[in-house]
Amino acid sequence: MVWQATSQYLKRLPLRLVLVVPFVVQICATVGLVGYLSYRTGQEAVQDLADRLMTEIGDRVDSHLRVHLELPHLINQTNAEAIRLNILDLNFPKLLEQQFWQQTQVFDSVTFIYFGNPRGGLIFSGKGDNGQSMIRVTENLVSGNYYKYSVDSKGDRKELLETTTYDARERPWFKAAQQAQKPVWSDIYLFISTQSLGLTASQPVYDNQGDFQGVLGVDLSLSTISQFLQDLNIGQSGQIFIMERNGELVASSNPEQVLFVSQSKEQIRGQESEDTIIKNTALFLEEKFGNFYNIDRPQKLEFDRENNPKFLEVSPLKDAYGLDWLIVVVVPESDFMDQIHDNTKNTIILCAIALLVAVIIGILTARWVTYPIFTLNRSAQALAAGNWDSPELPDRSDELGQLALSFHTMAEELIKTFSILDQSNKELEQRVEERTVSLTTAEAELRGLFEAMTELILVFNRQGDYEKIISGSDDFLMHSREVLLNQNIREFMEPELVNWHLDKISKVLETGKTHRVEYQMVLRGKQRWFAANVSPVSDQSVIWVVRDITPQKEAQVALENALALQKAVLESIADGVIAVDRSNRIIAYNNQFIKMWKIPPEVLASQNVQEQRNFLAQQVEDPVAFLKRQQEMVENPKAEGTGIIPFKDGRMFEQFSRPQKVGDQIMGRVWGFRDVTKRKQAEEALRQEKERSEKLLLNILPEAIADQLKQDQSSLAEDFESVTILFADIVGFTPLAAQVQPIQLVDMLNQVFSTFDQLTETYGLEKIKTIG
Repeated sequence: MVWQATSQYLKRLPLRLVLVVPFVVQICATVGLVGYLSYRTGQEAVQDLADRLMTEIGDRVDSHLRVHLELPHLINQTNAEAIRLNILDLNFPKLLEQQFWQQTQVFDSVTFIYFGNPRGGLIFSGKGDNGQSMIRVTENLVSGNYYKYSVDSKGDRKELLETTTYDARERPWFKAAQQAQKPVWSDIYLFISTQSLGLTASQPVYDNQGDFQGVLGVDLSLSTISQFLQDLNIGQSGQIFIMERNGELVASSNPEQVLFVSQSKEQIRGQESEDTIIKNTALFLEEKFGNFYNIDRPQKLEFDRENNPKFLEVSPLKDAYGLDWLIVVVVPESDFMDQIHDNTKNTIILCAIALLVAVIIGILTARWVTYPIFTLNRSAQALAAGNWDSPELPDRSDELGQLALSFHTMAEELIKTFSILDQSNKELEQRVEERTVSLTTAEAELRGLFEAMTELILVFNRQGDYEKIISGSDDFLMHSREVLLNQNIREFMEPELVNWHLDKISKVLETGKTHRVEYQMVLRGKQRWFAANVSPVSDQSVIWVVRDITPQKEAQVALENALALQKAVLESIADGVIAVDRSNRIIAYNNQFIKMWKIPPEVLASQNVQEQRNFLAQQVEDPVAFLKRQQEMVENPKAEGTGIIPFKDGRMFEQFSRPQKVGDQIMGRVWGFRDVTKRKQAEEALRQEKERSEKLLLNILPEAIADQLKQDQSSLAEDFESVTILFADIVGFTPLAAQVQPIQLVDMLNQVFSTFDQLTETYGLEKIKTIG
């Protein structure tokens, strides 16, 4: 639409303007492009020059500082080694004074060298702010009186200048080295002697037995670092400064920059500096990295504060003794870009002159070219108005004259063409009308088909907007179609579900393939499950066909719960249970079955049915009968059976077997095994006792009476009067016989007869048994 509108607008432009404007635009574009490329080339050259300058300066500062900061620790190591080798004796302070004084004369960058002992004493030698050497020492090398002496050219004490008190153990350099038990840097602090900021390289001293002897220290004034930075040339207004990770300034190339507040003696942070460049740079770095501890490697940056763009390079400076500083080099862009801006102004002036000349030349050229065209245009308008007889044509024999002749010929053809075209338009309108009716019918059929579908059909773009809701029930939608259409899913879904949808849309658009997904969401207060096929329809849109699978998921959960319950019930049964399919492969079992049959894991995991059956058969007394019974059950799936299986180890299992059915279809077989060893042993003992009792009964009573007693539970006295008469002399026997069970009566009679037998043998009597 935009292109068509632009095209229509261009068609209405005058020909002279069309001829002049492109010519002028080409001139302006050429000159402007040349000017722009010149400006960009100069700007890139300036940026490259600034990068190289800052890198060179940064490397130079880094190299100088590493040498400058390494020297104090080398001095400490030298003195510590001399003490360890007894070259320097801690009991002779004079030797230490001379050693320290000579070292301060050799190393100009070192301010003070000293030694503090565990008693608070101090031996100190160095140079003050005026460059004069001095020696400080506590009385008897213990905390207390602290004397300051002037020194002659040989390093000997001269005049006592000052007396104060001092305790080395309270100083930060002493505490830091004693706590770290290795060479360290102290924090930056205010030197008492010079009232200037500095830091101390301190190293603990131990004797050969590892006992703590004291701390060696070398003071390094920050003013020496600032002086080095001030000597560097970094453009007209560029600056270098060094700060700690907490933002406190260490040194600066600006001689007017104050490093600490005189009242509180605290360091000034870069963000609070009075120097605008340092302050803006520190604030920018803090905003860029959050805090200065996040700057872990050299960074080249550009920033603009107060309409003054600057080039920036920041580099970490660390050493093995705990030093962690940042070296910052800042160069304003204006130091390099002034000449570039002058060239840009000259380029703009040249472009304006070239534009003016081009417009004048273009107008003259356009009038020369368009005059015959205007004449031909008037003739063409006459032809368009229906004047076919004498069109006004230019009297020329060039290309425009030939064009006029072509117009005349074309007029004759147009009459014929218009007649044919009119007829064709009528036929075309008829065909369009017929096709419109067919399309409307097809569209209605397709819409009805979509509305009849149970699936919900959505179209999303890459950003997750609802582009179309083609069909389906509103029951699957979070809101009505009117609310959702052209809205984003972020307005209706939880963030986690939004991210999941956008991820699936992105993957489908990237791969160009259909993805099937399942997901759940809360819809109208109920948790619902959906399955969807997601397919690309363009490079920016996908079609999302959704089907409600909540009933299937609920059925699946119910099935899983049923299986879990079945498993729990199976494991709670005291019997061993195993289920097999129609091929006799194990499909389920409980642990009791494994324990009863003592099946190892490798046999249970085997897929060889014959191997598993043979393992079971090896344990029973009759493996052949066992396998035969198993095979009969396989060949007759409907059969049910029970039986007793004797084992070689004496155990006895009761076996139950019946087919597993789903409806009327047999799916396999379930076997149950119960250990009845103790029960069978009890039954065997009872059988033996029964045989013994029957033999005793036959010994006492006639066989007919004994058989009757075994078969009937009635009283003996009621059916056999002769027996009752036999024992009529036993007082109360008849009532007694009527009240007891036959077995109890037999036991009693057995005891009586046994007593009779003993008496007859004892007294030599004859036994007479009367039967019947």
